[in-house]
Amino acid sequence: MSKEHQLLKYASSGNLSKLENVLKGKSNLLKRWLSKDRLDDLAEEEAEEPTAVPPIQRRPSLPLIVQKEKSVHVNVDCCNENGLTPLILASLNGHKDVVAMLLSFSADIHARDYQGNSSLHMAAWQNHSEVVDLLLLNGASPLSANKVGDTPLHYACQYCSPGKTLSIIKLLQHDASVLLANNAGDTPLDLAIRYNKKEAVAVLLDADSETLASKKTIIEAATKGRGEVLVLLLESGIDPNCVDEQSGKMPLHESVKYFRKEAFEILLRFGAQAGMRDGANESVIDIIRKHPEHRQDDFMKLIKKYHGQKPQVARAHLEKSQSVNDDTTDVTFTHLLLKNHVQWLKNDSEHCSAATKKHPVTNILDVDPFSYWMIPAPGAYNWVAFDLGANYTLTGVRIYGWGNKTMIYSFAVESANSLNGPWTAVGKYKADLVGPEDMNLLPEGQDFKGFYATSQFWRIVIADNYGDQFTIVSSVQFYGFEQELIPWFKQMNLLKYVKTFAEKGYNQLSEVAIATDEALKAFVHNEGDRLKILTESKKLLGKYYPPANLRWAVPPQTSNIIENKQMPEFSVMSDAYTVGELILRVHGGGQIFGRSKASLIPKSNGYYSRATFSNVAIYPAGSYTLEVQSSVDPTVNLVLDKQIVVDLPAKRHSEINRLFDDFESMMNF
Repeated sequence: MSKEHQLLKYASSGNLSKLENVLKGKSNLLKRWLSKDRLDDLAEEEAEEPTAVPPIQRRPSLPLIVQKEKSVHVNVDCCNENGLTPLILASLNGHKDVVAMLLSFSADIHARDYQGNSSLHMAAWQNHSEVVDLLLLNGASPLSANKVGDTPLHYACQYCSPGKTLSIIKLLQHDASVLLANNAGDTPLDLAIRYNKKEAVAVLLDADSETLASKKTIIEAATKGRGEVLVLLLESGIDPNCVDEQSGKMPLHESVKYFRKEAFEILLRFGAQAGMRDGANESVIDIIRKHPEHRQDDFMKLIKKYHGQKPQVARAHLEKSQSVNDDTTDVTFTHLLLKNHVQWLKNDSEHCSAATKKHPVTNILDVDPFSYWMIPAPGAYNWVAFDLGANYTLTGVRIYGWGNKTMIYSFAVESANSLNGPWTAVGKYKADLVGPEDMNLLPEGQDFKGFYATSQFWRIVIADNYGDQFTIVSSVQFYGFEQELIPWFKQMNLLKYVKTFAEKGYNQLSEVAIATDEALKAFVHNEGDRLKILTESKKLLGKYYPPANLRWAVPPQTSNIIENKQMPEFSVMSDAYTVGELILRVHGGGQIFGRSKASLIPKSNGYYSRATFSNVAIYPAGSYTLEVQSSVDPTVNLVLDKQIVVDLPAKRHSEINRLFDDFESMMNF
């Protein structure tokens, strides 16, 4: 086998050591670049060089291969029968270290196969984001087109897999064009819509608002019946009544032609007009009449349903005045930080991209500043998704971390209609390197504002950090308010208090639920209004503060218990403000006489809630295990770690002894 064949084989398979032998033999220079600790080595080398910017403040990246040499033993740009060079093969198969080695031996980064595809095309096609990043950093052009006019961004969008949009993001960061059309006239957005790559659509719309100028995109989505993609386009501000100047087509008309009922209803919801005529001078009604009668009814019912309704306002068109409007009220909020709830997150694949067992993602919602989420995936596409349980209008986020290499660098805040997406970015940010380096000291928070959006589902996507193999986030808090505040006050005819409550920190119903009369007196001066608010707020406690974290305040007595005789009172504690009914159960065959239920009552100091069991008696005599359970969630429970012993009354003891004596006398007789 010739050296060129060997080079092609090892580049394709990723055999780094044999590839190096073919090129030159052992190379200390390359080992330094390609060792698993190369990012640390890179930082050390930068520190040795005089620079005005400390290395730790530089944006982390894969190494730029600047020290190059020629191989005198083999043609590094040889190709196989399809014109694929070693660099193209390594890029195609995602062998990042092999790509770096070939680049260090002066492989041509602009070489093409017989179809005109470059190494960057191949890496983008297969969603090898780290290879894409490495090639871009070393001069690969994101605008290069193959023989059919496709750029690497066309490939990245057309072949985007769920959760694999980082290649698209990297290309956009290096000025790939979202408007560049291929020979068939298709832009990357056109291909993403045609192949229903909703995550790619979301990223492209976030990246460049000029994509909205293409009316072809929404017509394509309507024709193909891409419901989720259609929502993304409409939320981004595309006119549902637009007309393509060349074809004369309109989205609503095309959805009817191809019997796309879901797309038809979405367009109507966003204000598409059934009475408008397209370039062929046809109305929607004209097209509906061309369908068989049994199909016409479906569309006509939808037209009737949405006729006269106020259309849904696209998120892009919402005024960022941070106002809530009513017939008589215009409320402008000063948004404060929300109180975190642990229910917003779970340590699973639906809520985060990665975590460690010792440092789960749920740590970012607790009150301990020294607990944190550790992400063991440097340079990867990492994220955390929150389900807030209700719609919240958010206007900012505060992220806590330490001033070392584990600090996040660039990230985006996104929202969606479900945890499954598709996600739309509402803000993109870069964090500063602030706070103490020592993680034994308190972390420092940074605020990122400037967006205004409403959703139940939110996500923070972390693109990179300051160069460590782990990314660490201490905690996350949001600025905003819960949308349910508005109808809650409105049903009491007290909408005028929404602004006041929000600006006093009662910006979510869970906080309103624990408001006290003393606190409300400071800003609700009308006694009748205050009483009405307090009465309704107490009804919220069960929803937001159910029993949790049960423990004994006064444990049950375990000895000197007599059957059918009342036990001494005992009580259970729960977290602050919790309310709900607790049930007492006896395991081991015993029965409870008297009260087996008790209610948790919040203490006025707000430290805990307490339920007291009294008038409890157990029958018959024996040894039993006591358990207290929440009536709504039996998994919230508390088991006494010691069995209680129930004795017979003294009188019955003597009676039974007499029976035994009589029985023995009979046996002796």
